[in-house]
Amino acid sequence: MLQRDAADWHNEGIGLHSSGDYEKAIRCFDHALEIDPGYAGAWHNKGYALAELTRYAEAIQCYDHALKVDPKSRNVFHENGIRNFHW
Repeated sequence: MLQRDAADWHNEGIGLHSSGDYEKAIRCFDHALEIDPGYAGAWHNKGYALAELTRYAEAIQCYDHALKVDPKSRNVFHENGIRNFHW
């Protein structure tokens, strides 16, 4: 069996998120983060999925992790700002 890397899990999570299966998407992002805890995109997208489930405090924690890993991430700044404004 082929070993899956963080990008594989992240990409599967994106697909699941797009189809509205946020819980499964979060599990995929978690697998990606187990492999690569410094994967800013996985932190960001996990936060986005959590926000879709109105788990805002957890989402903000994920956005904060993403910014620690990639402080210049425009996507995270944008998403975090929008979510904080609306929450």
